[in-house]
Amino acid sequence: MRGGLMRDGAAHATRRWWSADLSDRTDQVVAQRATAQLLAETATLAEALPRILAAVGENLGWSWGGAWLVDRDAGVLRLETTWHVAATELGHLERIGRDSPLARGAGLPGQVWASGQPGWTPDLAVDDGRAMAAMACTRGMRAGFAFPIRVDDEVVGVLEFLSAHVRLLDAGMVATIGSVAAQIGDVLRRGDTRSRDRWSSPAHPIPSEADADAEARRLAFVGNARALLSSSFDYDSALELVPRLAASSLADWCLLEFVDSDGRVERVVIAQSGGDDSGDDASDDELARIFGARPPAAAGARAAVPGESLLVSHVDDAALAAAFPRQEQFQLIRRVRTRSMMRVPLRADGRVLAILTLLRTRNGASFQPADLAAAEELALMAAVAIDKARLRREAEEALRLHDNFLFVSHDLNHPLHVIDLNARLLGELLPGDGPQAEEVSRGLGRIRRASLRMSALIRELLDLAHLQVGEPIDLERTPTDLVGLARQAVEEFQRDATDRTIELEAAVPTLIGLFDRSRIERVISNLVGNAVRYNRPGGVVHVAVARDLAGASEAAPNGWAVIEVADTGIGIPRAFLPYLFRPFRRAANVVGLSAGAGLGLASAHQVVAHHGGTITVESTEGEGSVFTVRLPL
Repeated sequence: MRGGLMRDGAAHATRRWWSADLSDRTDQVVAQRATAQLLAETATLAEALPRILAAVGENLGWSWGGAWLVDRDAGVLRLETTWHVAATELGHLERIGRDSPLARGAGLPGQVWASGQPGWTPDLAVDDGRAMAAMACTRGMRAGFAFPIRVDDEVVGVLEFLSAHVRLLDAGMVATIGSVAAQIGDVLRRGDTRSRDRWSSPAHPIPSEADADAEARRLAFVGNARALLSSSFDYDSALELVPRLAASSLADWCLLEFVDSDGRVERVVIAQSGGDDSGDDASDDELARIFGARPPAAAGARAAVPGESLLVSHVDDAALAAAFPRQEQFQLIRRVRTRSMMRVPLRADGRVLAILTLLRTRNGASFQPADLAAAEELALMAAVAIDKARLRREAEEALRLHDNFLFVSHDLNHPLHVIDLNARLLGELLPGDGPQAEEVSRGLGRIRRASLRMSALIRELLDLAHLQVGEPIDLERTPTDLVGLARQAVEEFQRDATDRTIELEAAVPTLIGLFDRSRIERVISNLVGNAVRYNRPGGVVHVAVARDLAGASEAAPNGWAVIEVADTGIGIPRAFLPYLFRPFRRAANVVGLSAGAGLGLASAHQVVAHHGGTITVESTEGEGSVFTVRLPL
């Protein structure tokens, strides 16, 4: 199998998994027949189990095997018997396992008992917290596989096998162990009777070979996907693994298209299964180029994002045109002679992250509902893995920014202190009281105010850096008059904004609460500054401060302080409102109007939230905005 867009590092990591040695079909048949013969010949199941474990382990290449049975009275899983390769030092595992019964969900066998599904782990040291697993690791064991033993719909036991090598699950091996577990379950169902014809009971018919093989392939595929995706924290590796997993056993081609919130393609990852008889007339690079190209914005075209999974067992032109409305995509998928197709969305946080497209282009079976079920399981696991990897990458980026902000703030604060100190000194040394001296004094005042605003911006950056890495900001609460802070901001901005009217309405002469004065001052300054900046010449900015006693509660026993900043400016586009308080985001209608990094509102939101308050906005594009801050008194 080859992946069209595989990076070197990801390719190396993935190739390590595909290097596993898989069981030979003859050995699988031998293990199945040996199990049937042992169950027929031995007097009791307890006598047969260790020999069955040996037959499976020796023929399928495992180093250790154990049979766990459910103790209904105690509600635990107990280790009944074990087998191990003679050359290994694994004899102590049986004693440790017998002394440590498992609760439902504990360790690999307990997880299989709880889920009723086969499970495997490529790393016992990480994924299994049992003392027995820790001992196995010290003896060189790395990977484990477990399969449920069922009686009708109830899990009554678990077969567990350990290996010194990391290996992918082969469908034949899964089918073999599944057959062994089914035979043991049938014995338990019938009360351990010894009738030789029990395997052909009409009440429990044996599934057809085709059905059994299809189910084994699905279980192997899902088990491999779960183990591999859960073991990868690297974002790019997770992206590359998904199509490679799908192309390994489900499809001839697999495309993973990542889409933004507007449904436009951001990135495409391609994988194609191996084989010399493909006859496909397209390369990975060509598929990536055509599917990865963004449609022209002017045309309003978007990627075809399916709301639900799509299965087309036998493709025709109408089905292709519906799935791929862009002509170049339609022609390309048609050119590779697609015969059967599936499309499955990957969802996280309520939106579609990506679209998984699987194509079969060669002679062979078409996609069936069981294939769609496997693809949907892959999509679910992939969405979780990709989202987890994305969060990890964002956390690492936040830590990096945090460290950078600390260094930058130190470097910037020193020259700002020098500027402020010298501006103050020059003001004190300024001779005379004439017009020229007054002009110089006003200039020095503007320099000092600019340096103070720069210092406030640096503090904003530091606050955001702390919050990005999950560190709360330390509030220095002191009695603070909100009316006084609002009046100060109005007067300061009115001095510079002579072509706009800034007015203050205070329902009370003072409104005092325990707030972090410098940070709340920054919140008010940001809101008033934005209202002035994005207003029109001749526009009005209205600042109101009031006390709301009607909303008194346990969180605000003395009511709420309400600060409202309204303007008659350009307003905020409705589509941007959900992103308004995120850092480094600016609405499209303000880009180019003024400089800014998109930090003010994000900082204001975090400061207000840390005070136990809220900040909301109502806005109509072209008419203006109203920001409302509520702080508990």
